[in-house]
Amino acid sequence: MVHRSVNYPPLDGSLFLPELLEFNARHNSNVTFYIYDKPGSSDLVSISHLDFYQACHRAAHEIVRTGAEKEVVALIGNSDTLLYQTVF
Repeated sequence: MVHRSVNYPPLDGSLFLPELLEFNARHNSNVTFYIYDKPGSSDLVSISHLDFYQACHRAAHEIVRTGAEKEVVALIGNSDTLLYQTVF
């Protein structure tokens, strides 16, 4: 799906990665962020900026739920780009 009205975040360094995700979730919520092949099918799956932002929050809450407050967490894993960016 082509979106003609994309709101771009400021590129002056004022937003870090978490803020960029939030910006796009708010201002470009329905714009596609990822597209990938559905396994075992010729269908494509689209993930919007809002979908990705919400998945990042779910992943963060799962990690925090089991740890102590402000505890540093390290995850090492082999994953695809989408999963990697969702968790990190």
